[in-house]
Amino acid sequence: MDVLEVQAGNGDVTSSMVTIGKYLNPKLYVGFGHALFNNSNELRVRYRLGSAWEFESNVGLESGADLYYRIEFD
Repeated sequence: MDVLEVQAGNGDVTSSMVTIGKYLNPKLYVGFGHALFNNSNELRVRYRLGSAWEFESNVGLESGADLYYRIEFD
């Protein structure tokens, strides 16, 4: 396990979720989330496409995909 995250659900305690995740390699992350107060789960996959681009997809009650551009400051 590389990541342990607790999300409060935009201030709504009933939609709180605990997520655990693992980096399978430096470019690929897989996480699984479980809601604390209802019986919902979420699977999240993030893949680094290059030095600045990342693709993320999540499957659960709400599914979707995002494309991120990362800017790092020194």
